[in-house]
Amino acid sequence: MMRTILTSLFSLLVVASAASATPASIGRSNAAVSPAPVEATLWLRLRDRSTFDALVASLYDARSPNYRKWLTFNQIAARFGPSAYDALRVRQFLARHGMRVVRMGPGNLYVRAGGSVAAAENAFHTRLGNVRVGTSIRLRAATQPQVDPDVAAVVTGVSGLEGATAAPLLAKRASNGAPSAVPFAPGPASAANFWSPQCFLPPQTKTVVGSGTFDHVSDTFAGNQLNLPGPGITYGCSQTPQSVRKAYGLTGLYGEGYNGTGQTVAILLWCGASSTLQSDANVFSLFFGLPQLVLNQNFFETGIGSQSCTYDAQTDLELHLDVEWAHAVAPGAWLNVVKAHSNQDQDIIEAEIDTIAQRLGTVISGSFAGIEGTTPTADVDEFNVTSEFAAASGISTNFGSGDYGDYFSFEYGAQLVSTPADSPYATAIGGETLALNSNSSVAWESGWGNNVSALEINKYVEGWPLPDGFSYGSGGGVSNCVQHTISGSIGQGYSVACHGGYAKPGFQGAIAGKWRSLPDVSWLADPTTGVLVLSSSNNVLYWQPNIGGTSVATPMFSALWAIANQESADAGGPPLGQAAPYLYKMPAGTIQDIVPVGSSSSVTAAITQSGVTTTYSPVQLMAYGDQGPANAQYPEFLTAFYNISGGSVLVESFGADCGDLGAGAGVGLLECLPTNESHLVGVVPLQTAVGWDDVTGVGRPIGKAFADAFH
Repeated sequence: MMRTILTSLFSLLVVASAASATPASIGRSNAAVSPAPVEATLWLRLRDRSTFDALVASLYDARSPNYRKWLTFNQIAARFGPSAYDALRVRQFLARHGMRVVRMGPGNLYVRAGGSVAAAENAFHTRLGNVRVGTSIRLRAATQPQVDPDVAAVVTGVSGLEGATAAPLLAKRASNGAPSAVPFAPGPASAANFWSPQCFLPPQTKTVVGSGTFDHVSDTFAGNQLNLPGPGITYGCSQTPQSVRKAYGLTGLYGEGYNGTGQTVAILLWCGASSTLQSDANVFSLFFGLPQLVLNQNFFETGIGSQSCTYDAQTDLELHLDVEWAHAVAPGAWLNVVKAHSNQDQDIIEAEIDTIAQRLGTVISGSFAGIEGTTPTADVDEFNVTSEFAAASGISTNFGSGDYGDYFSFEYGAQLVSTPADSPYATAIGGETLALNSNSSVAWESGWGNNVSALEINKYVEGWPLPDGFSYGSGGGVSNCVQHTISGSIGQGYSVACHGGYAKPGFQGAIAGKWRSLPDVSWLADPTTGVLVLSSSNNVLYWQPNIGGTSVATPMFSALWAIANQESADAGGPPLGQAAPYLYKMPAGTIQDIVPVGSSSSVTAAITQSGVTTTYSPVQLMAYGDQGPANAQYPEFLTAFYNISGGSVLVESFGADCGDLGAGAGVGLLECLPTNESHLVGVVPLQTAVGWDDVTGVGRPIGKAFADAFH
């Protein structure tokens, strides 16, 4: 009961990459199966794939005569794409099963087909039924779709019948009793009634005397305090373009004219019903001294396919975040918001293919993900093919690595990573916590990973800490689950069996293991130290504070990569292409390594009950039971406390990245750490380390030095 109360107190509004969920039930429901036409996308096999792979590798090999001699989409398709005859065979297959061709993909990469439920069941040898996925009802195949033997060698997979979707990687802190959004008012960003860049306040000591049931309990706690809205703190902290620019060493670039001019960042998402996206971004820009975005000059909105979108608060906020913060980092770059028809995998992949084919940007920023082990293999593989086309065209596809650590849970039973960031031809963007001083200089940085524990709940003090465990953190780990099977169902528990992933790319040769590892690089993602976003609701402009997730990191890194492309062009070079291969050989002084960080001021507590006082170390405050004193068994992390309206005091940890064990797991920070508990045996936590690590990759760029390395 107490854990339930605690969870409701500090619940965090997170839209993250758990969208490709196994349904609660499948099959013919009592209600009739939807009579609406079914649409599926058939992905066609490339020709001579091994030669294509070798060619792409040579494009990134400075010793090769092919180095950075990019191909156009049409050149790639003509040499390696499916043939017109293969496409004709697929069309004939669809026709004999009573399905129509909705459209042909560029380069014959796919065929979009439509038809009745009965025709689809017959064509793809499966049964379709109404299933509940989250709060919605969808049509979904009971078994993996299959095509007839005569076209099986041509079709690599079928998407659209297994309910797979992607989700924004956006994390927003709970309001802590303060307004979660503040109406916009003109005025200087330095005014007292504005957010501070400083999220960690000097250590304090406080004593709480419990009331009610536990009126004989008192708690004295001491340590760092968070600058978050709550009793005595009206605004708290959130980052602005000015604070991020100073912290990441970007300001020197703009003085030299390097701001992304001549480059286009394609922001890939879906739908987007906001009619105020451009106008809100321009108020944001005016407030912070950024150039205005002018439609069809330096700002474009490209809809791929039919747009039948309805308003969605999270998707809308994601769009505003991506536009405002890509513009904040690269104010001279053109922005092209590319909207897929829906958040279905097939629609997103088709939109990405069109973005590459039409060259709508030299950088593609994707702040969305699915979970590799729960996304259909056909979808994961086609995301990979699409990123390979981009890499061969000199385009970098940048995707967030996820917001839930390694996703390990009782439901999945496996440590998993995000897709499409898992592709060896994409660049995976992880996250960090950025702690700034009041003048926006860096106080410290850590890998993004938050856990929460309570010292007081609604003015009640227990006789012990109440850890609730992992909240969220940078996604990372190894891609070992591209090919997989899923058993069980939501409500009954289910598990993922992994049968293989993406092989380790050459640029990760120094990393142990045989699989592709995530992430490659990192940027600010912790919502506790997150950014401000400006967006409208019912014709009223609101500041949205403490926005984070790898949704924040991805557009900002993509914008910096656009500036790097500008520097390459200024030096007479071609576009740089995929970012990841360069990151592992950058000169010294261009990337800040993110390593474990601790604090002598992490929170400790002394709880007195019936005259007996028990002291708790920072580790003990964050873990159930007596875990003993902090020692080498535990990775370094630090903690800070904050107050919530209503009389609650919580402690949050920074730098301990974990997996989402699920509600009622019965563990706190322990889930982040090596353990002998039977249900966690073999689970290795994500941890920052010297050099590359599975939380922050190689680290975070040092703005000007990083971009100047490409001049």
